Amino acid sequence: MSVTRSAALSNDPIAERMAAECLLGGGSALSAALAGFFASAGANAGVLLGPLSILVGGVGSGVRAFDGRLRQPGLGAKRPRGFRDEDPVPDAAYVAVPSAVAAVAVAQAYGDERAI
Repeated sequence: MSVTRSAALSNDPIAERMAAECLLGGGSALSAALAGFFASAGANAGVLLGPLSILVGGVGSGVRAFDGRLRQPGLGAKRPRGFRDEDPVPDAAYVAVPSAVAAVAVAQAYGDERAI
């Protein structure tokens, strides 16, 4: 008899259900969290382009953080990045660049927490 000692909790029932299914199928905690994220993104359009932070840790292996927050327009550009009152502000300056999918890709490339 196999005993599974895992659980998945979320404020989104779709994400929670998919994460639990992943864990019951033998997936890692990281895989379950990502399954829940993508299931929620499939049901709610704003999730995929929203912010995401992933923390992965294990006993004796330390902690890794994967930053999927939104990026500020003009970040890394020569200063000053602001606009003068008389200058029109371009529409692109109001839109942040999503990086959740990139954070997911890098986190998945590191593998699950048992391999870290």
